[in-house]
Amino acid sequence: MDIVLIPLLTVLMLLMKALRWGLIVYAILSWLLAFNMLNTRNPLIYRINDILFRLIEPLLSPLRSILPSLGGIDLSFFVLFLIVTFVENVLVRIAVHASMGF
Repeated sequence: MDIVLIPLLTVLMLLMKALRWGLIVYAILSWLLAFNMLNTRNPLIYRINDILFRLIEPLLSPLRSILPSLGGIDLSFFVLFLIVTFVENVLVRIAVHASMGF
């Protein structure tokens, strides 16, 4: 069982870590674009923004429909970041227990 479980948990933890970093980059990029510090006419900035938008926005939109509107503050990012961190911590604990043979 450990032959399949440990590599699977490792891949899932890497995906969670990549998602967490993607969320951070997405937030910083959105702030820089909102304050006109970056321009989407730059092909590289446009491409990065488009890729992150397509990956992260489908995860944020269900949370936006559940969470109340607080004016200009979007809490869906913080809630998703907490969920990803929680899932990552759960996966680490499962991996530790699986590697110890419990």
